[in-house]
Amino acid sequence: MSGLGGVRGAALLAIAAISAGPAAPTASFDASPGTPSARSPVQFRNRSEGARANWLWTFGDAGTSNETSPAHVYSEPGEYAVTLRATNDGGSSDATSLLSVAAPDTLVLLAGSGQAFEITLTARDPRTGNTGVGEASPQNDVFGYFAVPALVPRPAGAPLVPEVFVKMLDARPIDGDFWFFWGGLTDLEYVLTVRDTVRGTVRTYDNPVTGSPACLGADTGGFGEPEGTPTPTATAIPGSPTPTRTATPVIELPTPRTPTVTPRTPATSTPTPSATATRTPTISATENVVLQARPYQWDFLAGPDIVSNPGWPGQNQVTLRVGHTYRFDVFNGSPELDPPLPSHTFSGVSVLGLPGGAFAPGEHLAPKTVTVTSDMVGTYTYSCIDSSCGSSSQHDQMGGRIVISN
Repeated sequence: MSGLGGVRGAALLAIAAISAGPAAPTASFDASPGTPSARSPVQFRNRSEGARANWLWTFGDAGTSNETSPAHVYSEPGEYAVTLRATNDGGSSDATSLLSVAAPDTLVLLAGSGQAFEITLTARDPRTGNTGVGEASPQNDVFGYFAVPALVPRPAGAPLVPEVFVKMLDARPIDGDFWFFWGGLTDLEYVLTVRDTVRGTVRTYDNPVTGSPACLGADTGGFGEPEGTPTPTATAIPGSPTPTRTATPVIELPTPRTPTVTPRTPATSTPTPSATATRTPTISATENVVLQARPYQWDFLAGPDIVSNPGWPGQNQVTLRVGHTYRFDVFNGSPELDPPLPSHTFSGVSVLGLPGGAFAPGEHLAPKTVTVTSDMVGTYTYSCIDSSCGSSSQHDQMGGRIVISN
């Protein structure tokens, strides 16, 4: 009888649990990008926990949605209180977050690092002389691009046409500052303005000089000059750095110039020449060479005489000069890449003392500083030597070369 009583007791407890119904959900969400621009979509991701629920989103601008993870476009910049209400038979809960939306012509990157950068673009069509303001489309906290609808219009419903891509990297673990990269798939003349919102430093960049490649540029010198102490390598835009937002903007484009960045690395000492020396190194500053593993290839992101990804396999090339000093940073992609990269094993370049080694996505090998000497002249290849990182055809493309010349 006691066993039967236990069975009955368990059944009663199960019936009581069913009668009680599900527990109330716990509402939670995040947004990407964290600092969107007006007129560009922001994707809200539902992170709520608990039993199946119904959703009600209010975006702070009179917009609402019942989707699980909706996208929303803000027409005007400002601060918006976004609320998600999750409801089921057990009750409801709310989650609210304040979202800062930038102006439609302003790309805000690295806000999550605590040191946001505001980036704007002005452009000119060299064929007509017409000018236009870039419309920003942030993709995440480090990357975004600009379209120029006044100069490259698109029909209603057609996809956006990116003209200029930009990326900011928090390189403080490497050299204590931030790096800026830019490039475009355009023949428009353009000027980018980058403002450090914490230190007030403003720098401008234009179309990279023609050559190989014609579309890429990099500034790894950092933004360290404090507000009120202008950097000698940056050109400040007169007046406010924010372009006037009118229906038909009139823009004075500066004469194109590529910034010359004074490296932050201390100068190396000049060796005392021997009596038979025929060449004394004259380069006292260290030049950065940044090599990043990306899907199916290696890209030089910064460095002298870069030829990045002109063709596969193994054609990425950087040229080094005798008498110059270089600081190498080799790393495996970025955790933000979609799809994420696999782990790789760098072969190393023995003549430069660059060690090989395995590293996961986002990891860096130990940096190496090398002064190039005449006995190093030659061409040296490198690759991923971990064949498990992809198919054989993909793995064959994971390579490049370093050319050392006088």
